[in-house]
Amino acid sequence: MDKLSAQMLGSIFLCLPDPADLGHTSVACKSFCDLIADSYFRRQHHKRHTSPLLGFVGKFGDFHRAISSHPSAPAAKPVDNACDFSFSFPPRTESIIYGIVDIREGRVLLAIVNEVFGEEYVVCYPLHRTYVVLPKLTDAVTSKRNIFLAPPMPETVVDKDG
Repeated sequence: MDKLSAQMLGSIFLCLPDPADLGHTSVACKSFCDLIADSYFRRQHHKRHTSPLLGFVGKFGDFHRAISSHPSAPAAKPVDNACDFSFSFPPRTESIIYGIVDIREGRVLLAIVNEVFGEEYVVCYPLHRTYVVLPKLTDAVTSKRNIFLAPPMPETVVDKDG
């Protein structure tokens, strides 16, 4: 790290398009990890390597992928084949009804209306076919019906590039 400044290393690491490569790089040494974990670096990397628009998920879990004329169409087809937007992986009985509440960054917030237990919420990851059942929310919270997946926390460091 002595021969290369942190700024030069940051410029090199910004060229890595795959977040997995950044993860592999960050375990090489502590100084690399500190540089990659920096919020300013992460914002710059995200700006440079934005995720492609692959499609939209409809009200009933149907995925409408990007059509062939769109630049993201080649990446959308494997996602359409790999993701389970029917949500067959969370536990299900005949008395459970799932409803999509919000979708953000590969996560889907489902409301479960169960005749026995009332309303619960589940965060699903359709690509990995995993889910997390959220703790029971109070009636005061759920009565407002403004439940949503929160975006990542805003960074405290001001972006110097605007």
